[in-house]
Amino acid sequence: MHPLSGSKWSIMAPESTAPQGVRVRLQILLFVGSNTLGEKAVPELAKAYLEREKHVSPATISPQGESIYVSGKMPDGTTAYIEIHATGSGDCFKSFAGLYPAADAPCDIGMSSGRSSRANWKS
Repeated sequence: MHPLSGSKWSIMAPESTAPQGVRVRLQILLFVGSNTLGEKAVPELAKAYLEREKHVSPATISPQGESIYVSGKMPDGTTAYIEIHATGSGDCFKSFAGLYPAADAPCDIGMSSGRSSRANWKS
């Protein structure tokens, strides 16, 4: 289960005014692919990005099975998060093609620790 999900969560732009009792959250990026990159290096990079560029203090890394969520509160109170699916290099290509079922949308950044081949693009 997504650590930021629940009946009181709503995805809204950070400048929006949320109804009382509704927490605001914003997905910054979705990474899909290489577990070699996605298990350690990318979560640390995402944490540094949120802290430095989005002024989240402190950002936390929360592993959830093959997915990792890096999140924290921005100065305006919005919860910002970066979602990382470290499921293997081939999945980044599937995600670009819209064939990766574990995410609702194609990834923003695909992670591959190997070369692409035609086999990577098949479902």
